[in-house]
Amino acid sequence: MLTIFGKVQKELQVSGRNRQDLKKEEREEQAQQKRLADMDPLVRQLKQYREDAEQMRKSNQMASIDTKLKSGGQLTPEEQEYLKQNKPDAYREYQEIKQEREAYRRQLKSCKTKEDVEKLKLNKMGNFMAEAKKTANNSVIPKDKKKALMEKLLKKTMGLQEEHIAFTKTAQYQNLPDEEEATEKVKEKAKSSGNKKTEEIRASADPAKAADFEDVEDEIKDFLTTDRPRGYGLEYFDTDTGSRKDAGKDTIGDF
Repeated sequence: MLTIFGKVQKELQVSGRNRQDLKKEEREEQAQQKRLADMDPLVRQLKQYREDAEQMRKSNQMASIDTKLKSGGQLTPEEQEYLKQNKPDAYREYQEIKQEREAYRRQLKSCKTKEDVEKLKLNKMGNFMAEAKKTANNSVIPKDKKKALMEKLLKKTMGLQEEHIAFTKTAQYQNLPDEEEATEKVKEKAKSSGNKKTEEIRASADPAKAADFEDVEDEIKDFLTTDRPRGYGLEYFDTDTGSRKDAGKDTIGDF
């Protein structure tokens, strides 16, 4: 009985402290409002200006980060930290995209011929294309979730495209032999060793699954700019051509 009484008394004490905390917060809020009311109009205006400027700075910083991600760019350590502190879900997504880029970079560096590089790209984008179609056609996934998944896939595509372009400009890529040159070297090696068998050339990209960067981008942008909320999708619209960027299908009258 004493134990139950003790628990009730403790709960009442906690409840009392909570009420005291609420009253304290209310008093502080009222005091803050009074200070603002008593403040010189010019000082109040300057204070409001500083708060608005800080809010605008944060908004611009997030917009800049979002633009970088949509174009396949990489974030600075400071931008990553900002994302981690203010948009943890977006930060986790960025880390996933970053890992995908690093894996693709390693795969590119392991290619033995220029054709291997091309096959890697076609097969990778073929997988992305299949994923985009599967997501778009899945009636179970809510529209908002589909949009988020397709935007993430587009960011991955743009990121891998950046990696691919960067690699094709390196000396390592320039020094890679063509498939025919590599085959001749293998034949010469087999002949000199007395072995009549030659190494098989890497399997060609499956034509049914192959796709290029632009194919995947068009597929995703078509989805993102179709049946969209009013005003959404303009970032995927090419004002020079009057159509969806790279897709060349719709006219500006659609917007």
